[in-house]
Amino acid sequence: MKAVDCIDEVLSIKPSSSLTAIDRPIFRLHNLQVSVKRDDQIHPVISGNKWRKLKYQLKALLSTDKPEVISFGGAWSNHLHALGYCCYQLSIPLTVFVRGEETHYQSAMIDDLRQWKTEIQWLDRKTYRQKNTEDFLQSLQQQYPAATIIAEGGSSLLAFKGVGELIDELPQDTRYFCLAVGSGGTFAGAALAARERNIRVVGIPVVNDFNDISQRINLLWRQCNELAKKSDKSKNELLQKLWSNSQLIDGYHGGGYAKISPEIASYIKQFYSDQRIMLEPIYVTKLALAVEDLARRGFFAKNSKIVMLHSGGLQGLRGIKKFGLSQWYKENQSMLLTTEPPPLVDIH
Repeated sequence: MKAVDCIDEVLSIKPSSSLTAIDRPIFRLHNLQVSVKRDDQIHPVISGNKWRKLKYQLKALLSTDKPEVISFGGAWSNHLHALGYCCYQLSIPLTVFVRGEETHYQSAMIDDLRQWKTEIQWLDRKTYRQKNTEDFLQSLQQQYPAATIIAEGGSSLLAFKGVGELIDELPQDTRYFCLAVGSGGTFAGAALAARERNIRVVGIPVVNDFNDISQRINLLWRQCNELAKKSDKSKNELLQKLWSNSQLIDGYHGGGYAKISPEIASYIKQFYSDQRIMLEPIYVTKLALAVEDLARRGFFAKNSKIVMLHSGGLQGLRGIKKFGLSQWYKENQSMLLTTEPPPLVDIH
């Protein structure tokens, strides 16, 4: 059997993630059943929503004669970390363009990529901001004519199918599915999959640019196959339907992307002590704080079942020295799921 037919098995990915019930006073007060969708446990390296978004993109690549990949991210990118490991295990050449100057932005994540034979190119911030422009992408494709370009964060139309499987795994009586929102791909895919079920998708943006995120999600929806062939009127009607069963709630980004406060650091340690679930500060902690605050404000209907997505990304804690988080992670990571990585496979 080819690797493309059994990519989950080849990479030793768990076929689905479990739910862990959360016991917090505010949830008991409002009679809410809250659990965490443990996508952080599907694999020790390729954890969280990054695998969901990459799964079918990698399958498509493996069906070609000579797969090759280009992608983008920061020096602690969870997306690049997952992609780098996948490409190494699947023998797919990978070139990544990293935001920043090489001399300023070394990291354990970059060291991992080097270990996994990834070609690393550095882009200054001004150039990096051009990465989605037509001219930049055309120039890049000319330099790497055989390569497939995967967007920063991994969001794409192929990602929707993998993200949609999250919704398929939820219990039938789930009323709310809550997740942190960065590039918008996971939210967009989840909302598409949930529209036929009585599940409201609630997104918590972790960046301080609400309008940009909303526009990106609309663009992703408009590009999907289901909308592409419809008239403008039909597209707008479906977009309205999607937003009627999903929403973004602003105000929980904590000052902007990757901004970490003493409250966030304290919450991570307390949550781990109380629930034995490790969170990271960029996405999941802001989500958890938002869900608690929304419960306090009466946003959720009483007696509802709520599922929060743990989108992984714990590797990034290695680089956060602020408030002692990297040292705390080092002291506690032995409690996390660990397995030996699978041997390299020959896909040819």
